[in-house]
Amino acid sequence: MSLPKFKGIPKGIAWLSMVGVLSLMFAAPAVATAGQTEHAQKVWVCKVVGGPGHYSLSKEGKQPIEVSVSALGSDVNPVIGAPFNDAQPSFVVARDDRTLCEAGLPPVVATPVTPTAPTSVDKCGTKDDTYTVPSTNGVDYLVGNEVVAAGTHPGTGSVTVVAKAKSGFMLNGTSTWTFGFTNVACEQPPVVVINPSGKVTVDCKGSGTATFDNSKSATQVGFELVVNGNVTLYSVSAGAVKQQSFSGAKSGSTVILQDGEANFIASAKVPKCAVVVPPTKKPATSPTPKSAPAATSVNSEKSTATVAQVATVPVGAPQTGDGSTANQSNNGLLPSLGILGFLLAFAAAGTAWAIRRRQRV
Repeated sequence: MSLPKFKGIPKGIAWLSMVGVLSLMFAAPAVATAGQTEHAQKVWVCKVVGGPGHYSLSKEGKQPIEVSVSALGSDVNPVIGAPFNDAQPSFVVARDDRTLCEAGLPPVVATPVTPTAPTSVDKCGTKDDTYTVPSTNGVDYLVGNEVVAAGTHPGTGSVTVVAKAKSGFMLNGTSTWTFGFTNVACEQPPVVVINPSGKVTVDCKGSGTATFDNSKSATQVGFELVVNGNVTLYSVSAGAVKQQSFSGAKSGSTVILQDGEANFIASAKVPKCAVVVPPTKKPATSPTPKSAPAATSVNSEKSTATVAQVATVPVGAPQTGDGSTANQSNNGLLPSLGILGFLLAFAAAGTAWAIRRRQRV
């Protein structure tokens, strides 16, 4: 081996310098391996999570994890089995082997817990049947091997709820409940039937209105209207009032209102229309001429007396006291008036005859 030549440096000094450098290069690893204190060293660490009594390995990444001593500084005690200086009791193992981590976990101390019992409601029918799962710290509730969230759920048939302790907990007391849900028919509340009422109005022409009052009933009902013996069926909603017009009812007939089972409710008879008689006009009459006064003429040679003129009354037209013609409807007075006229004429003639007789004497 030929040594390098250094200009201006004596050969002895150059050799000593090279030997010192080589000694330093090869001496460093030996010191790190023996003392295990150099930062270039790496160790395997089992990362632990959880709390006292229920520690477990971290589920993030693989276990154990490789940690560089130089990266973590004084947080790592590289001695196998020594604790890893973090918030959890993680620890160092000799090699990359998960079983070493599992074996080195702190012992699990379970916390006892008593699960709250679920409840159920089984009403008539099925639509309102439910079961309720509570919320208990450290406990999962399962139905059919599936975790069920706390709350109310529909229930049908048979439902079994099982409580399961979470990690670090231990169950006390009952942990299984079974609920049966029936399908019993619901009892229907009694229907309060209030008899409907009504009325019928009709005029003399056979037209009118039938009113059916179902305002106080909780059910729809039917009613019948009978006009001239013909029955017509109608329906009325619960709590409603219905008015039905009709026409053509015969005079003197009865319009009947009845319910759907032919039970009488009301009726009205068609009245007869009043007969209007126009007033009777009196026949026109003509005035009867008044009788002329009697006239007397005396002659020097012969006295003659003129018989008083007596008005004649036409047959069938008797006179009244004021000289007007009486109504022809008074037929019973006509003969009497005729006789009276004759007697007056006879008396007048007798008077004239007596005057002439006196003058002669």
